[in-house]
Formats: sequence, C-alpha cells, structure tokens
Amino acid sequence: MQTRNSNRLLGDQKRIFHVHRNENDDKPEEEFSIIISQLYNYIKRKVILYWNKLSSHPKQRHIKITGLSIILLLLVLLLFPTPQPSSFFKRFVDSTTGIFNEINTLDLPASDAIMKHTVSCRRVANMIERSPAFHTHGNIIASNLRNFGETVMIAGQSLRKMYRKGSFVFTSFDIEIDAMMKKLEKLEYGDIRYFNARLNKLADIVKEFRVIVAEASKSVMDAENVRDGVEKYIIEGNREAQRYIDENQASFTELNKAKEELLITNDIMKHLQSTAVHLDQVNKILIDYEDKLMDLSTEMSQTEGKDFLEISKPDLQYLKSSINILKKSHDRFVHKENSINT
Repeated sequence: MQTRNSNRLLGDQKRIFHVHRNENDDKPEEEFSIIISQLYNYIKRKVILYWNKLSSHPKQRHIKITGLSIILLLLVLLLFPTPQPSSFFKRFVDSTTGIFNEINTLDLPASDAIMKHTVSCRRVANMIERSPAFHTHGNIIASNLRNFGETVMIAGQSLRKMYRKGSFVFTSFDIEIDAMMKKLEKLEYGDIRYFNARLNKLADIVKEFRVIVAEASKSVMDAENVRDGVEKYIIEGNREAQRYIDENQASFTELNKAKEELLITNDIMKHLQSTAVHLDQVNKILIDYEDKLMDLSTEMSQTEGKDFLEISKPDLQYLKSSINILKKSHDRFVHKENSINT
C-alpha cells in the first residue's frame, strides 16, 4: 500500500513538469513497478540460494565473493539502467561528431605536399629547355610545365585555405556547443527558438566551409586540365628526342634522364586526381550534415503546442561528451595539414 501511494505521489510530480500527461498514464507505471518488484524478489531469492550453497565450501570463498559481485552488478544494471539522452540531443551530437570523424578518415594531403610539386615542374622545365634533344618542342613543353606548376601552386594554396577554414569550423562548433551547455545546465526546459537559432548558425558555418571546399576542388581540377594540355606536347617532344638520338648517334643517357623527369608529371597528376576525389567526398559529407541539421530544426518547428524542449542530465552529459570528441577530431584534422607525406 505504501509503495502504491509513493507511485501515485511520483505520478503527481511528473504531471507538474509534463503537462501533456493524463491520469491514465499512472496505470502503466504502477504495472511496471509491480513487474520490477517481482523480478527483484525473484533475483533476491536466487542470490540467497546461491550464497547458501557456496557457504558449504569454505575453500571456495573467493569464488563465492566474485560470483556474488557479478550477480549484484547485473542486478544493478538491470534495475538501474544508464539514462539515455533525448532523441534531439542524441541525433545532434551523433551527426555532429560523425561528420568530422568521416572527414578525418579521408586521405587528404597536406597543402605543402601539393605545392612542392611546383618545384619539380620548374626543374623539369629547365632541363627540357636546355636539352638539344628537345630543340623543336622544348620551349613549348617548358612553358606549359611552368604553367602547370603555377596551377598546382594555386591548388595547394586553396587546399591550405580549406584547412584553415576547417580548423575555424572545429573551433566554432566547440564555442557554440560550450555556450549551449552553459545556458542550459541550470534549466529544465530550453526555448525551441533558441535551439533553432543555434542549428541555423551551425548550418551557416558548414555552408561557408563547403564553399571553400568547392573552391579547392575547382583549383585542383584546373590543374588537372592544364596537365592534359601539356601531355600532347610531351608525347611529341619524346618522339623528337628519339629522332635526335637516332640521327646524331648520341648517348641515350640524356634522353632517358629527360623521360624519367617527365614521368614526374604523371605522379603529380595521380596526386591531384586523388585529392579531387577526396574533396568531392568532403563536399558530400557536408551536404548530408546540413540536411540533418535542417531536419532537426524542421521537426522542432512543427511540434504543435510546444515552445520548450525538456532538458535532462543525460542530455547535458551527452552534449559535453561531444566537446571532447570534437577536440580530438580537431587535432587529427590539423595533423593532416602538418603532415607532408605524398
């Protein structure tokens, strides 16, 4: 009788904070309480029985204690499960941390790893320009190689700009989520308009980042297109160099060296193509995240009769955990830019 009165009192308290509940909601809670009580008594009887059996074996005292500890732990986990965050906070945190983890899995090169190809292009251009084996096409090949090197430099600079903007995005998210926590930690309800404003601001930050990613992607593709224009001159130049060797009975050493140097442009091209693919993936990840933020905002806006979102301790804890995850993701992202491996 006392237990049932306690349940009624708890139900009355919950109606104060959840105005949308009705009195019929108390019945399922009472039934659930009875089930839990029966389950508790059943497990209690089993524990006592298990303890009595082991008591007859003093030498197995450590086994008894260990076994009982495991049972009690399972009992606690069963009767007092870990509180879960609300759907809104869980979806927001999971999608936010997920986007940056996805980006970090991509094999994006450091900007310096791209820009250093410019030096290779200039070196090959100088060698081809001075070689008698490339008398006819040497100047045009050298000119196109230098132009290619300049577009590669621009691609690297755009990539560096992208990394800087990405780092700013991490910092902005950290600041926004931290501010959200400080505002909500002493509240039981949060204004839905406040959450919508935060979601829209984060979406704008992501859009700005996506613009920078698109610019980097375009600059990489521009460099690829210039390389395509150089290729036909390289083919003609190699034919000319071969004829020069045959007609002048000259050493193959110079020609072979030139061919090896020209192969560097193929390696640069592969690096650019790989970068373009991964930048395209970054763009798709950002678009998907924007859609998720908009879905959350739309769902809250369409909730009838509710201007406030209930906030629980698990919500704040889950929100706080995202800050630590984002900081680690930020470090990994910065490490990509500081790495100069090709």
